[in-house]
Amino acid sequence: MKSQGDNITGTSPIDFSKPLDTSVVKGKTALVQDGAAGLGSGIAKALAENGARVAICDKRAKEGEAFAKDLNGKGYDVKYIEAETGDWASSLAGFKQALEWSEDQLDIVVLSPGIVTNNLLLSILPKHRGPDEDPAEPPTNVIQIDLVGVYYGTSLALFYFNKLYAKRKDPEFEPQIVFICSMAGYDGLDFGTDYAAAKHGLRAIFKTTRRPRPGMAQYQANLLAPTYVKKNKISKDEEKLKNHANEVNEISDVVAGAMRCICDDEVSGRAVACVQGSTGTPGHLNFDMCDDIVDHNGGRELHNNVDNIWLPSGTKLSEDSNCGVQ
Repeated sequence: MKSQGDNITGTSPIDFSKPLDTSVVKGKTALVQDGAAGLGSGIAKALAENGARVAICDKRAKEGEAFAKDLNGKGYDVKYIEAETGDWASSLAGFKQALEWSEDQLDIVVLSPGIVTNNLLLSILPKHRGPDEDPAEPPTNVIQIDLVGVYYGTSLALFYFNKLYAKRKDPEFEPQIVFICSMAGYDGLDFGTDYAAAKHGLRAIFKTTRRPRPGMAQYQANLLAPTYVKKNKISKDEEKLKNHANEVNEISDVVAGAMRCICDDEVSGRAVACVQGSTGTPGHLNFDMCDDIVDHNGGRELHNNVDNIWLPSGTKLSEDSNCGVQ
């Protein structure tokens, strides 16, 4: 790998023009957390289509079983495992079932939980509570799934990467962990406090584990930060979202980012912004966030690319802005 040096925890910025050989995942075993639908399912499908064996760990049994059946019917090798992301015992059991199925092979782990915000305003300004009633306890399920669940998944992935490192069938392929974050982990989401907090926390998990310590198994760790993503079922709020972003992302843009990270052995410790333009191939506007201290922890790229991330087409920052100025 091309290292940037001791002061930056990652390889050199990603060269998206480099040809990508997706066949490197053929015969590898992947575990996709929350892979029955949404972004996880898109990445699981791409891995399976390129020859990987894929274990899908998700609590949504109906969706997971149907998705695995569909992929297996097309000749791919996919296993659905019922597991609750935010529960330690269930997550552990899911990993163990995947390893039993794969005969102790684990090459790729994709951590992709992403349930939506509860909006803190509903707790602060309740519509149906009397003037003398105490405030209701705000829900924490988003933090439990999107943050604690990823924390559990990271611990399990790195534990088994280390335990099984010598058993790898392909010693040239380093184990991979991919974190699915969000642009809300870099900017914010007004009063989407639980979701933004979880995604900022997910970045902290990534930044503190992306470089193996001496004595550990070697692995590559990367993060994806999509903008708003169009789900398989069109959301009634999609038109509203377009008022805040140039385009609503397609799942394929995020899949392109994931495959770049997984299949390019010169990419590790990098964060990829996944954004959608009006034309072009999936992921053609994806860019490296340069999320390290030397490059302002992604702040410079966030500022320089703000038109492609959040603001309506044609909106410009104030000329008086000093953000990102060295």
